[in-house]
Amino acid sequence: MGNNNGFKFERLIIWQEAMELGEVEKDEDSGYWQFYEPTDQAIAAYAGDDDHTPGIQTIRVDWEHRSRNKNELVFLVNKPDVPEEGSTLTFRESCCEGSIDFYNAENGSTGSIIWYSDGSGSIEWPDYRDGMKSCWDNHQYDVDCAE
Repeated sequence: MGNNNGFKFERLIIWQEAMELGEVEKDEDSGYWQFYEPTDQAIAAYAGDDDHTPGIQTIRVDWEHRSRNKNELVFLVNKPDVPEEGSTLTFRESCCEGSIDFYNAENGSTGSIIWYSDGSGSIEWPDYRDGMKSCWDNHQYDVDCAE
């Protein structure tokens, strides 16, 4: 992006005290939003329509919509100097499967939830059943996980 293949946008969301910048590809199948914690200087510059710095980056959201059956949304904590910097939450969807993956940069833990079009799925999350993988069938009954 940024090479005439898309467009940029920005807006100031005053009621949430956040600023958002982003880019979208021309074919509108991918893009990102970058959220900032605005500084007083950024708000003043934005109000004056001068060149401005957006403030301190906090969260970046990347998205892809490659087809009707393939989508992805990734949240990244990119605020500098916080323990959560680098943590991600990823949502994926396809014709037959959906998933959520989590990475906690503060302690290195990971988690995932997967579900299939028939209703079955699994969860492996640090705070759920001591992090042991748990599965359910197409009626959402607990079952042993196939390895």
